[in-house]
Amino acid sequence: MWTAADTALWTEMLSTVTEFSIGLAGFSGVAAALMQRSGSVSDFDRFRITANIGISLFPGFVAFLAIALIGAGLEPTEIVWLGSGFLVLFECSKLIQMLFLRNRFGGSDRFSPVSLAIFWIATLINLPLQLYNVIALPSTAFGVFVAGLALVLLTGAANFAGLVWQMLGYERSPAATGDQYP
Repeated sequence: MWTAADTALWTEMLSTVTEFSIGLAGFSGVAAALMQRSGSVSDFDRFRITANIGISLFPGFVAFLAIALIGAGLEPTEIVWLGSGFLVLFECSKLIQMLFLRNRFGGSDRFSPVSLAIFWIATLINLPLQLYNVIALPSTAFGVFVAGLALVLLTGAANFAGLVWQMLGYERSPAATGDQYP
């Protein structure tokens, strides 16, 4: 059952996620425009930019949906269950894309090692947590749901940092080019 304090707290936290999500997507769009102005954009770059905008906007969409469901009067457990279900599907789609990246673009070694590490760690932590939230229905946890949104945003922020890294001239990892990161 909702209390006024719960409603205010949930709405504020979810609004913050939405604002951060929109900001990260906006910065990704600026990075895309700068990359396009600097010359040719490869298929891999298009993939990274598109993926980053999707990764950036998805948590905001889920948070905004949760705010709407709060306004519609759904129970907290139903909202968390639904939101965590969306996150499970999204994390699975990210994993499938990354696993098939090798066939599409010749490997994932074009990502910076730090971006890849953050991607794998955040995804492999988030997926079981959100699965737990979906399976343990009456005892779903709002904190786990919000942490899942934050982990997706962390992945988007790491990918954005990788895009900026690439714009600075460090296009591939040392394994791919033999170069050293400063």
